[in-house]
Amino acid sequence: MRKNIVLIGARLSDNFGGPSLALSTVEALNTVYSDSGFTLLVPEKAYEKDKNLESKYPVTVLPFHTDKVVLFSFIKRWMRLSLGSVPFQKTITALEDADFIVDIWGIMFADSFRSVSFIPKFREGLRLILGRLFKKPFIKYTSAMGPFQSKWNRVFAQYYLNKYVKGILARDLVTKEHLKSLGIRTPVFVAPDTAFLLLSTPIDFPAHLSEFFQQRKVLGISVSYQARNRFGEPNQYISMITSFIRHVVQDYNISVLLIPNELEQGIDDDNKIAWEIESTVARDECKMLDTSNLTASEIKGMISHCELLIASRYHTIVAGLSLGIPTIAVGWHHKYVGVLQLFNQHKWVLDIQNVNLGMLKTQFAALWEDQESIREEIQSYIPQVKQDIFSGVENISKLL
Repeated sequence: MRKNIVLIGARLSDNFGGPSLALSTVEALNTVYSDSGFTLLVPEKAYEKDKNLESKYPVTVLPFHTDKVVLFSFIKRWMRLSLGSVPFQKTITALEDADFIVDIWGIMFADSFRSVSFIPKFREGLRLILGRLFKKPFIKYTSAMGPFQSKWNRVFAQYYLNKYVKGILARDLVTKEHLKSLGIRTPVFVAPDTAFLLLSTPIDFPAHLSEFFQQRKVLGISVSYQARNRFGEPNQYISMITSFIRHVVQDYNISVLLIPNELEQGIDDDNKIAWEIESTVARDECKMLDTSNLTASEIKGMISHCELLIASRYHTIVAGLSLGIPTIAVGWHHKYVGVLQLFNQHKWVLDIQNVNLGMLKTQFAALWEDQESIREEIQSYIPQVKQDIFSGVENISKLL
């Protein structure tokens, strides 16, 4: 049954998680709503760049800014005036024509994510009112949420999720328990992140990597400014990863591919961290992947050439596990434990708050030793994980 479906999510450009979720959510929803039309609302500042990528993704790309959409829609409704640029007017029209709205941001209402003061938490949930505003069912798609220890995170999560959301897909059982303890009455189903469905697209190796993958086994490492910022002293994170790379290159005779996921202007940029590490290591066995012009499927295609992964980025972990790659996570939220638990791999999570070089070496030694049995175990769980994603879609469809 064809539907007009509006997705609200992260940018497609300079990002791995956002396009991974967009592509795979379209695939998942099409199993129930075949041949549907999809509009993806991306952050306003990324719109121009994302619009140029539209031909590579099965969505119509339009700009989104919560304040503007809410304001323009109120004015249009009560004053019969269409304000804003032509693209923003198209955004309002897409929401008016939608059969339902799906928010696909992967993390929300978490104490450890962004500021927990009044204004930021009020604004974080504001987009959830769009369903009520446009009289459309609003679904909060696979997301990690909680914990809810801070006052305003707890207050606004409870308010928005109970009042404005038709159904919630939690990424993991921990999120479901957090929502239950908060008194969320909206139906909550548990389903894995849809990005497990993302296809891997093979591409020709970049010139500087053509021999790199042929000479040794490759360990992929996704570095993260989020991890760096939570490490206490930021330079210690880079120092730890640099020392670890020198160790594995020397002692395990492997190469290391640095995989930046989220590219930004300024210091909060995975690319800058990867470049600094590559420059400091200064060895031919450590190279950085230029992800700036790759689609999500192409990045996953490059990840598929890695034998092992150490990841501080959630969707690198998802990509690796979906490919059967033994993976260590260096994380800062329960979502990292949750995703590895799907494959009985939660022993391989290291907390960014207490990890050190010695712990990383010890974990890697164990992963290296048992990599074949670990790979087999991961692969045995993949069919069920994918089936659970489709079951989540079925459960949500019953609410619509």
